[in-house]
Amino acid sequence: MMSGVVSVVWMVAKVVLGVALLFISLLYFQQERLLFYRRDEDVHQAALLRSRFPGAEVAILTADGVALQGWLVRGESRRESLEHVLIYFGGNAEEASGFLHNMARFQRLGVSVLTVNYRGYGRSGGEPGEQVILSDALSLYDWLVDQSGMDSAKIVAMGRSLGSGVAVHLAAHRPLDGVILVTPYDSMVSVAQRLYPFVPVSLLLRHRFDALSLAPTIQVPMLALMAVEDTLVPADLGQRLAAAWGGEVLAATLPGVGHNDISGGEGYWSRIEAFLREVGAHTKNGDAH
Repeated sequence: MMSGVVSVVWMVAKVVLGVALLFISLLYFQQERLLFYRRDEDVHQAALLRSRFPGAEVAILTADGVALQGWLVRGESRRESLEHVLIYFGGNAEEASGFLHNMARFQRLGVSVLTVNYRGYGRSGGEPGEQVILSDALSLYDWLVDQSGMDSAKIVAMGRSLGSGVAVHLAAHRPLDGVILVTPYDSMVSVAQRLYPFVPVSLLLRHRFDALSLAPTIQVPMLALMAVEDTLVPADLGQRLAAAWGGEVLAATLPGVGHNDISGGEGYWSRIEAFLREVGAHTKNGDAH
């Protein structure tokens, strides 16, 4: 009788272990699909943008020969040279052209926007991955400075969700005037561990986007916007990053909104616009961050 019970327990244990190993294997080998949810170009949207912003579409060739596609839309300014430029890094399921729905807000401030699709998104070539995305962010910055001849101190990086880690990386390796982070995280390991609490994520995750380790080295002002009801990237992960930031921090956790609808939260756009006005005023006055 006892041996029969032991056999059943052992069989159940093997089934449970097998299922667990299968689940872990799937997570490991499918992590690129889970982390980088690639979006094709919206052909109709792209046509409207080409009509609305003639000459704004850009193609940037990376050092390893991959063509990245995106947009550089100018703000309203009477000067021929660019004044302030916002480099925008989107979320893991975001195609670059979608951000330009908000372009009127930035144009009123005289702020131009550069937004480029990650590799494998839109009409950008290649395959996405942490190292190439971080490297491409530096290339976009260098291309912008070389092409426009603008003062590098007039560039602000903005990153949403996945893109917040990219913006932090850029801020740690190039001079900026400020950083805006929306639903940011301290590291992708923390995000994945919250989603899969019983999986040894730190051993499995190849794309770590460790923003926390870079934060103390960055001295420029940062605006962080989190969402109270965010179940994908909980607000405390962004708050942890903000607490470690080396420069001035303006942080707000917006009530009544979650990860995907934070832009509809009270004070979302007004905080972003106020931050851009503030960094712009500092630059015009010759102040150094």
